[in-house]
Amino acid sequence: MPLRSWSLRLPSVDKVVYRGGVSHDAAGMGTGAMLYVVPGPVGFLAAVLAHGLVTNAARQKQKDELQLAADRVLEPFAPVLDGFTHQQLMQAGLQRMSVGGSKRLLTVTEPAGTDWLIESAPVFSMTQDQSALVLDNALRIFAPGASTVTYAQTVRVVSAPLIVAAAAPPSPGPSASGVVPLWLESQGRRLTDESAALFAESMDIALTDASARVGDENAAHKTFRYPEGGSERMERAQPLAERCGRTLIRTLRGWLMSIPVGLSAGSGQCPAAAPAS
Repeated sequence: MPLRSWSLRLPSVDKVVYRGGVSHDAAGMGTGAMLYVVPGPVGFLAAVLAHGLVTNAARQKQKDELQLAADRVLEPFAPVLDGFTHQQLMQAGLQRMSVGGSKRLLTVTEPAGTDWLIESAPVFSMTQDQSALVLDNALRIFAPGASTVTYAQTVRVVSAPLIVAAAAPPSPGPSASGVVPLWLESQGRRLTDESAALFAESMDIALTDASARVGDENAAHKTFRYPEGGSERMERAQPLAERCGRTLIRTLRGWLMSIPVGLSAGSGQCPAAAPAS
C-alpha cells in the first residue's frame, strides 16, 4: 500500500512522554505486546500508556514503585522536557524523514481528508547511565476515509550511547554521569534533536514496512547483541536490513527494532536502507 499522501495526527497528550529506563520483570511482568484495539483516535496514546493496568493490584504497585525510582534519572532534564511538546517533536521528525510523499501534521481533531491517516504514540526511555534514549513508537495506519486499522506496529529505536571525552568532569545531580552537560548544551538542543531523529527513524521504518513488508519473512532467527547505554542487551530476532551503523530486526513478538552497532549518538542522518546479507 504506497502512502503517497499521508497525514500524522498529533496525540491528545500535549507533552512528550519520557521515562526512566526500567525492567518490570522484577514485578513479575514484562513489557508485553502493545494493544491496538483502542476506542477512538483521541485516546490512542493514553491507551498505550495505560497498557498493563489490567494486572493485579500488587504487581501494579510494584511496577509503579520501580518506575518512580527509575524516573529520577530524568531530574536534570526537567527544564527541557517539561516544555517539549508533541507538536515540536513531530514537526522536527517529519523534516528528518527520508520516506517521500506528501505529508502534513494534523491537530487532534482535524480530518485527514483523502490522505492516509497515521496515529503515533511515542514513549521515550532514558537509560540509567543517562547516555542513551530508547523510543517505543506504537503506530496505526488508516486508509483514506476508513475507520478500521489497515496497519499496526510497534517500532523500537535504540540510540547509540553518547560518548564523553575522558577529560570531561562528572556532573552534579542524582547521578555522576558526565553526559548530562552534553545533553543540555544549547538549552537541551542535543536531547530534543536526538529524540526527533529517533522518531523520524521509527516513522521511516513503519512506513517502509507498511508499503512493502521489510526483509525476508523466512530469514533464520539469530541472537543480536547491542549496546543500550552502557549495558549490553540481547534480542532474538530476524535480520532485516543494515545501514549506517545500525541493524533493523524483527523481534519474536513481531516488533520492528533498530539497534546501534557502531555510531555514537547524534552522528547524523543515514542513507536509505539496504537489505541485510
